[in-house]
Amino acid sequence: KSRLAELDKPRLKPSEIYRLLGDYTPATIIAGFVTASDTARRHAERYLTDYRHVRSALNGKDLLALGIKPGPDIKKTLDRLRDARLDAKATDRRSEIALVKRWLRR
Repeated sequence: KSRLAELDKPRLKPSEIYRLLGDYTPATIIAGFVTASDTARRHAERYLTDYRHVRSALNGKDLLALGIKPGPDIKKTLDRLRDARLDAKATDRRSEIALVKRWLRR
């Protein structure tokens, strides 16, 4: 499926919207408004105004200190933390640390 078709789904989590649009420039997203459905346009607008700047409060050094191994797991964990922020499963540094510790126990 195309990313635009995926954006037509009315009930997407913020993290899903981020993953669909995160690789595009704002100009490309805005250009896509021309052919987008109302639902896709609403999701794109939310991405541009609310989601695209969301980042984890933790960084790679923090993750290393918590026990994440160097390498691709750092990026994967930062992406998961960003998704947790977007979906309101983590709201601050403390809750992100708790999530990482929970993930490490698994």
